[in-house]
Amino acid sequence: MIQRRQSLEWLLAAVAFVVYAILHSAEAMSFIFLYFPALLCFITILMFKNRPFQIRLCKINLAITFAIWGLIIFQMVQSHLGENFYTMIRPAVPIFLIWMGMKNTKRDEDKVRSIDRIR
Repeated sequence: MIQRRQSLEWLLAAVAFVVYAILHSAEAMSFIFLYFPALLCFITILMFKNRPFQIRLCKINLAITFAIWGLIIFQMVQSHLGENFYTMIRPAVPIFLIWMGMKNTKRDEDKVRSIDRIR
């Protein structure tokens, strides 16, 4: 389970979400919502036997993360905390990690299907 490359990427994304939420929880209320994508990353890791379901969970997690990211940027611009560009761009790291995990899971699924075709 954890030896797969995408599991490590999802684990790093979950840790990044939690660290980001803890560091900036005092600035805006929407940072608390970052715990939900972190939990979804952990659930995705545990569903290692069902790769198509992992891909669907990643797509859902990406949609939720983009919505939360938009909410964070909106709140920071409204409260004039948006001058710190790095605070607003930091959620891009877990988004990239989730996307890479989804891409690697698709690659694994394609390998399994190609082997099944040969049989």
